[in-house]
Amino acid sequence: MTSNEKYQHYIIPELQNFWSVYRRDYIGSGFVDGLMLPYTYEGYDNCTKRIFYIGQDAPYWQSKQCMTTLFDKNKYLQYLHINNEVMHPLEKRFAWGNSTSFWTMIVKTHLYILANKWYSDINHISSADKVLLDTMGYGNVHFIPLSQTMQRYSGIRINEYSYKAVDNALKSFNNLQIIVENFEPDTIVLLGVAFDKNRYFAGLEISWSMPSDLISVGEFEYKNKMIKLLWVYNPNYYRFAGTNMHKVANLIKSFS
Repeated sequence: MTSNEKYQHYIIPELQNFWSVYRRDYIGSGFVDGLMLPYTYEGYDNCTKRIFYIGQDAPYWQSKQCMTTLFDKNKYLQYLHINNEVMHPLEKRFAWGNSTSFWTMIVKTHLYILANKWYSDINHISSADKVLLDTMGYGNVHFIPLSQTMQRYSGIRINEYSYKAVDNALKSFNNLQIIVENFEPDTIVLLGVAFDKNRYFAGLEISWSMPSDLISVGEFEYKNKMIKLLWVYNPNYYRFAGTNMHKVANLIKSFS
C-alpha cells in the first residue's frame, strides 16, 4: 500500500463524518475553495530520504462547488484524485518562476538536498533532476484558507461563526501527527508561523533547538525512527527577516 492509499483509507471516513455534520457551515462560511489535502508524488515511497514540505494555506485550490458536488454524492475518493492533480504537472510547480513562493522554494530546496545543486533559475533544471521532484510530499497547516487570506478575495464576505465551526471541526484530522502516521517522512520542512502550534503539534513529543534565528530544529521518535522537523519562515517573509531563499535552503540542507 502506498502512502497515498494509506492516507485515503484514513481520511475518507473523517471527511464523511465532517461533511455530515458541517456541510451547512462550510457552504455558509464564505469559502470559495474546497479543502486542500496532503499528497505525495509517485517517487516518494521509494526515495532514500522522504521529505515532506508543509506550507500555510492554499487559496484557489479547488472550487467549493466541485467539492460540494462530489461530497454530496459520497464521491470522496474522486475529490482526492482531483485534489492530487492540482500541482501534479511539473509545469504547475515551475509556474512561479524564481520568486519567493512556496513552490519555488521547495523545488530549489528539494534538489539542493537530494542532488546537491542549487538552481538560481528553475527554468534550467536538468531532466534527471526533474525526476527527483516527483519524490516529495506536500501539505498545508491549514486545509482551508486563513481568514486574512480570504479577505483578499474580491466580493467575499466571511461568516465568522461558520468559519470557526469548520476550522474547529478540522482539528481531529488536520495536524502533523496525521502526516507522520500516514506518510512516515524522514524529514519535515515547515514553512510559516501563522498557525496554532499547540494544536498542530498535538500528540508529538518534539525536542527543539534553535541553532539560528531563521530555523528551529525539532526531533521526535516514531516507530523506532527519529524524524527531523525543520521550521522556517514562509518564503514571502524572507525579505522582512533580512534573508533570502538560498540562505534558508542552506540551513534546511545542513540539518536535514
